[in-house]
Amino acid sequence: MPVCECVSRNCLDEQSWEARSVSERRREEEEEEEEERGGGGGGRMEGIQKCVQIIFIFHKKPNSAEEVMLLDTTESTSELGWTTYPDTGLSRRLELCKYVRWDEVSVLDDRGKLIRTFEVCNVNQNPRVQDNWLATPFLSRHSAPRVFVTLRFSVRDCASLRSPSPTCRETLTLYYKQADTQRELERTWAAEPSNGEKENREGWVKIDTIAADKSFSKVEPSSPHQYQPDRYSRINLKTRSFAPLTRNGFVLAVVDSGACVSLMGVSVFYRRCPATSMYLASYPATPSGAEPTALVPLSGTCVPHSKIQGSTPPRMHCNAEGEWMVPVGGCV
Repeated sequence: MPVCECVSRNCLDEQSWEARSVSERRREEEEEEEEERGGGGGGRMEGIQKCVQIIFIFHKKPNSAEEVMLLDTTESTSELGWTTYPDTGLSRRLELCKYVRWDEVSVLDDRGKLIRTFEVCNVNQNPRVQDNWLATPFLSRHSAPRVFVTLRFSVRDCASLRSPSPTCRETLTLYYKQADTQRELERTWAAEPSNGEKENREGWVKIDTIAADKSFSKVEPSSPHQYQPDRYSRINLKTRSFAPLTRNGFVLAVVDSGACVSLMGVSVFYRRCPATSMYLASYPATPSGAEPTALVPLSGTCVPHSKIQGSTPPRMHCNAEGEWMVPVGGCV
């Protein structure tokens, strides 16, 4: 029954309906009959609105890029248990300084929240033994050919040391190594970091040497690796990427060669173009390419009750930033 009948009949009491003029009632009945023959004006309007909505959905501008996290320690409060070389436990058994090697500790962040950090302060040691490795667990790349890493860290100013050392550094170095399984890496990890030249280690690929833009100088006497309450204005955020990745996963390593540093967060992620629809064709989420200028082509699928327009199948391209571009063809 048409919606208007509720207005003309059901929403009026019986007496008022009978009291209305015959001509008025006849006119309304004719209008109702006309609506029924045409499928209902309201129904037609609803159909038009749905069509407009569908057209809007499948012709809308593609969504912005997505970042898919593979690892994020910025909110971690429990022990991370990353691999260190030389082994932290061995350093303690040899009664070396607590912060000669990477050590995992809990600190309060700028919001007063407890977080886990890795710290090292080894500025006055022999430069030939300043080779402190910190490695993430094995990370699956999820078919992404390029991965990004963001480091959140603070570094002490070498000039602020009581006895400035020529071996002091204000940098960190990033490496990665590909593998198919965690076990494959465990078989070789213990020996490889100490073998060969630092710039040419078997299986390890250097990403970059990362210099701090900001450093701190005022320290707390009880904790030489930490600094005063304004320390959070001295945090460095650095993002790097590495490619091409061709195996199932990888391990990321942060290497210290004589800095006094606190690594407060590590985020590892890849970018992808989100699932979207355009010109009545749908496209699945697609990782960005291996090269900074890469455009990954992807064929679309026509939505139900549509077909390819012309002879060219619908296609779009995913750029390195995870954004869809260069649409070709479509569906009707």
